[in-house]
Amino acid sequence: MASRFIHQGTVDDILDPEVYRGAIAEFMNLFIFCFVSGASIIAVLGPTCSGCIGLDHAGLLCIALAHGLTITVLIYATGNISGGHINPAVTIGLFTGGIISITRAFIYVAVQCIGAICGSLFLVAIIPSGYRYTLGATTTNIEMQIGEAFGMELFCTFFLMIVVFMCAVDEQGAGQMAPLAIGMTVVVDHLVAVPWTGASMNPARSLGPAVVAIKWTDHWIYWIGPIVGAVFASALYSVVFLKRSITDKVEDEGKPQYDQHTQGVENAKPANSAQHNGRRPTTFVGGE
Repeated sequence: MASRFIHQGTVDDILDPEVYRGAIAEFMNLFIFCFVSGASIIAVLGPTCSGCIGLDHAGLLCIALAHGLTITVLIYATGNISGGHINPAVTIGLFTGGIISITRAFIYVAVQCIGAICGSLFLVAIIPSGYRYTLGATTTNIEMQIGEAFGMELFCTFFLMIVVFMCAVDEQGAGQMAPLAIGMTVVVDHLVAVPWTGASMNPARSLGPAVVAIKWTDHWIYWIGPIVGAVFASALYSVVFLKRSITDKVEDEGKPQYDQHTQGVENAKPANSAQHNGRRPTTFVGGE
């Protein structure tokens, strides 16, 4: 019996051209994001990019803004195509929350990882050889224990994922301001976690430079931590906050009743939808 929350999808999803259109957008997103991520870190830390050594407050802010602003722009650019996930942990969180099918989730995660690797390869191809040491690969602070680093990545991704659900998935969320809220969350997470774990929150973002620069130290943290954090946020939203959202939706006069688990974010039609004035609606996280 299928889970109440997990959206299993159908075999037809494999043949749906919109899934592959979204996959191309996700490949592009991770290509750009990994390139900007590595380039910004190299610009701040110089040739060695040795963890957080030499990172001052101004440098930390520059890295945080580079990541957060890039995420914001990419979500605005591709939100109506792929949903603007830009992160395998976010994709998995949306799958466990019943927002996307397992087919779309699997394809997205695969192309996200490939896009991240290609972005890092492109960065290597166009920067001087003396700057190719780590390409911004995420590493843990030598003063942190493994469990502490795992907890940091878990918490930061949980924070990111719950903002995605509350602002972009929930129909009473932030609407067109959702990408900005998500991007600012990425900025805050980087300000908090860069000195300790590199603030990955994104398995593909860590995978790209790890493959190209061959930097695998504690790499598992950057997969398991973000995925666990995203799934926990998905469960919290689905069990605790979704009921409130639907109840309030039903009680609001003039707004249609709907089942978010069966229709999905991409099919929900709020009262202020752009469909009511003839414009094509913009969607985030669910895709189309």
